[in-house]
Amino acid sequence: MGEDATPVEGIDPAVHEVLVDELVEVRRWFVVGNDYVWPRHTARSARHYARESGGRVAGEVYLPLGTEDFEPVLRHVERSDATRC
Repeated sequence: MGEDATPVEGIDPAVHEVLVDELVEVRRWFVVGNDYVWPRHTARSARHYARESGGRVAGEVYLPLGTEDFEPVLRHVERSDATRC
């Protein structure tokens, strides 16, 4: 992805190749990102792409940059109905 790429240009090919082509059963995704504008725009693109490909985003969590303790996030993902891979 080029340095001027938009979130849509970056997420669509990656989601399609990895989650649709290689892991056909993935239909419910969980988005985890840093709490700033780029990850949130990318997540919006992921929600859009998920709907278009017959899936959905089961949850989202945004963390402050530099977060080191991911245990609460992992518990949140585990409690969601996101597809397990």
